[in-house]
This record gives sequence, structure tokens and C-alpha cells, in this order.
Amino acid sequence: MKIVCPNCKSEYQVHEAKIPAKGAYTSCKNCRTRFFVQREPELAVKQSRVKQNSTAQKSTDMFAPPAEAAEQQEVSQGSLGKEQQLIEQYIKQDNQEAAAKVLFELIVKYAKQKNFDKAEVLRDKLYEAAPMALNEIVKSGEIIEEEKSQSIDQNHLKAWSDLYDRLESGEASELYYTMKPCSFTAGQAVFNQGDNNSNLYFVQDGQLDLSRFDQTHGQEKVLKQLKAGDVANLEPFFSFTVCTTSLTAVSKSKLTYLENSILAKWTDTFPGLGAKLSSFCHGQNKVSDLVKKTGADLRAHERFIVSHRAVIQLLDNTGKPVQNPFKISLFDISAGGFSFGLKINK
Repeated sequence: MKIVCPNCKSEYQVHEAKIPAKGAYTSCKNCRTRFFVQREPELAVKQSRVKQNSTAQKSTDMFAPPAEAAEQQEVSQGSLGKEQQLIEQYIKQDNQEAAAKVLFELIVKYAKQKNFDKAEVLRDKLYEAAPMALNEIVKSGEIIEEEKSQSIDQNHLKAWSDLYDRLESGEASELYYTMKPCSFTAGQAVFNQGDNNSNLYFVQDGQLDLSRFDQTHGQEKVLKQLKAGDVANLEPFFSFTVCTTSLTAVSKSKLTYLENSILAKWTDTFPGLGAKLSSFCHGQNKVSDLVKKTGADLRAHERFIVSHRAVIQLLDNTGKPVQNPFKISLFDISAGGFSFGLKINK
């Protein structure tokens, strides 16, 4: 049967009999997107689940063979259904000890199978169903983190050793498993100057040109050629701004990225991780420094320093005032506009 990657639309032919009746997860060879595949409905009903060899050698190819994916996801439908029913029964009976025992066993099972998303969901359910089962709650978290640490690609750790050396074990696992993979062919843009793209990109393999359009001279200038171990798009990720540069693949390149929204989550779950990541990233060449080295002009128009107080009034699409005006401090002004700062309570 033919399966199609939901991200890059790459197509693959897979023998349908090798896919479990309940489906399985796999990864795209081209963009590394992880997605769920399942048989055609007719075949899934007619055929029984195909058992996979538990000793199958793990492929180094990012497109995981169906056998491996099935091995990792293999859980008997009947068994799982009974366990879920048993958990709900214990919850209704307010038997927290019994519910915690079953949930803990499931969490360990999924963690060993490297299905960390499912393990985390069940751990959240453990919090809700048995908040007093502190031993199971703590131990399940330790098991998940241990399995995560053991599953991190050692080549990845080596390439980013300067970053991971700053992190604790839990922070390292969180960072690694939060990164999302992407790939680009030669000539393909990762992002362009002026884009509203706040992702932070990590170069895993290949070469890419980091460039900026020089308004003064009317030409694109390459600021730096990025390779494995470099990061890009720092300004939009760590602050509120559009992309100040463009990043284009020179050769086939593989990257991973973090979405800006993760910083808010880390504030509660890993409060020190964002600061450590920022320190590492800003230790690399800043765009402003690269601009100075190449002689490019960072500003489209000459800016003049000003120091005045002013009042800003927001307007809606019809020109009517929105909320109350607020005071600001002007910093500089140019033909393109002005910059200012303000203090807010929230």
C-alpha cells in the first residue's frame, strides 16, 4: 500500500501485511516527521495482528521500518482495554492504591517502548487518580527520564556538547525531545528576512547561507555559512521581532528547531533551561557583529537618537481609539519610523 508523509507529502510503498491491525508509528525518510499509519479498513478487519520480531535490529535510517515501529507500539488491544477498564473501576471505587499500581505498570511499559508521549499522559492521569501515591509518581518520572536519557542520539550529544554540558539530565532530555526535525534541499529557504518565523534552528548536517539584504547597497550579503553545530534565528526566538536575516540551504541540509512557545512552558517546568539556552546561543556570533564584519548596513534608514516622553494611542481598523493611551520613552527616529520603550504591570 502507499503511505504519504503528512508534512512533505513524500510517498512510500509498504507491504500492508507488515502493519499491525491497530496501526503503528513511523518516520518520514525525507523530513523525519513522525506520523501514524494503518491498514486499509477492509484488510484491518479481515486479518489478525502481525507479530513483529522483538529482536529486530534497530535501523539507523530515520524512516523506521514498520517492524520496528510495530515493536515499539505493540500493546494488545484486549489487554489494554481491560487495564483501562480496571483503572476506571478502581477510580470509581476510590481505590487509589490499586489504580496507582496498574497505571505505574503501564507507564513503565510505554517508557520501555520509548513511547514517551503516552507514558507522560498516563503519568498525568496517575497524578489525578492517585495524588497520594507519591512513590509511584516519583519513581515513574525517574523511569521516564532514565529511558529518555538512554535514547538520546550520542552523535547529537557530541555535536552539541557545549550546550548539553550546561544542562542537567532532565533539562537535556526535555530539550532533545522537544526539538522537531526538518530538512531542506539546495536552494530552499529555511526563512527569509522579514518573515514572522520565531523558531530557533539547530544545524545538524549540511551547509546553509545566513544572509541579509543591504538596503544601502541594494544587494544580498552573506554574513556567514552555517554548518553542523550552528544555530540561527536567535532574535525572533528570544525577543519580539521578525526575522532579521535569511537562511538558505546551499546543500541538502538537516536541521531541528524549537518553537518559541516552549519558553513559556519551560518557565514552569524547567525554569533554568531557557536562560541556559539563551546563554549558549548568544555566545555564538550575533547578527549585529556579523553585519559589521561584512560591512553591510543593518538599518534601512539612518536613525537619530532622541530622548523624549510621548503618548501612544492605539486605534482599531476604523481609526477609533482602543483602550486608554499610555506613556512611552522614545529611543530613536528615522524615515522608517521610531522605536520606543514602555513599562507594563502585566
